[in-house]
Amino acid sequence: MSRAMSMTSATTAEAVGKEPAFGNHKVSLKSVIQTRRYKERAEIVAVTHVVKHRKMQEAAADLEKLAVVSEIRSIIRVENPQEDGAC
Repeated sequence: MSRAMSMTSATTAEAVGKEPAFGNHKVSLKSVIQTRRYKERAEIVAVTHVVKHRKMQEAAADLEKLAVVSEIRSIIRVENPQEDGAC
């Protein structure tokens, strides 16, 4: 199933663009949205293509180690019957 991850970061680019945490764990991003900004932080929502939960957890663990990521608030499974048969 697809996953949605909400995180707070100093910059969108450093959290998802320059760091290979997603790619290192074979997590393909479907979309990345910066939902709001507060002081020096931005909330980012990343939606993936179909991925195993374990792979998403591994990518999240790598992202949490980055100085620019304050926290990962949630990882949510997103059901999409058209994609779910692929994983």
